[in-house]
Amino acid sequence: MSCKLIAYIGGIFRKGDATSLLLQDILGYRPVHTDYYRLALTHRSVMQEDPKGHRINNERLEFLGDSVLGSVMADILYEAFPNQNEGELTNFRSRLVKRETLDKLATDIGLDRLIVAAQHYPTNANGPKIHINGNAFEALIGAIYLDKGYEQVYRFVQRLFKRGYLNMNQALQDYNYKSRIIEWAQQHKYQYEFDLIHSEVNRTNNTTLFRTRVLIEGKRLGEGEGLSKKQSEQMAAREAWETLQKANGLPPDSPTEQ
Repeated sequence: MSCKLIAYIGGIFRKGDATSLLLQDILGYRPVHTDYYRLALTHRSVMQEDPKGHRINNERLEFLGDSVLGSVMADILYEAFPNQNEGELTNFRSRLVKRETLDKLATDIGLDRLIVAAQHYPTNANGPKIHINGNAFEALIGAIYLDKGYEQVYRFVQRLFKRGYLNMNQALQDYNYKSRIIEWAQQHKYQYEFDLIHSEVNRTNNTTLFRTRVLIEGKRLGEGEGLSKKQSEQMAAREAWETLQKANGLPPDSPTEQ
């Protein structure tokens, strides 16, 4: 980050104020370069720009934090599960860093109370998930990395596990509903299809809403919406799996995710 950009963001978390104290409680230490953290908590809906017209928001830090968080989780899982193969470790990591998990994590630790976003912007409460909170958490990881380095990110994530905000066992019991549907259909030699039936661009929020349905032997078993095709498929697959459970008495932990 350039010095001019840091200066333009303006101010720092004032020592002793409520925002500073909450951030320190979340991090477990006092930040050095506080402007990284301020940037991490600035959503693009605020529409701030620097003197050169470059937008000031947390998207670049989110990109960085996503990669760093993935590496840290890989380190932690590699040590925690010495007998698991690559595919299993990859699935474990995907469950721990998926958007829904990070959304909840950000809310649980109080990060959502620090995010600066336009009042009109949709929240995570209802409908398809916008993931403001989870994205800000990834941006926070990016800020920690730039401020304190990889080892501090590792300690921060380990602290979240120790304090119960992340739960390894709970994460490993999560399921991929699309994989369940595919495995169940193949097991019974049924034809299945994930059919994208609608997509609509919301220019106000610069988002695209996708709607997918799941067909088994030509019969619709579920529909779902999401802000990506993959998310809409998962939501549709979840409804389809719940339909199959009710009709066939399927246990909640059957079959195994691929």
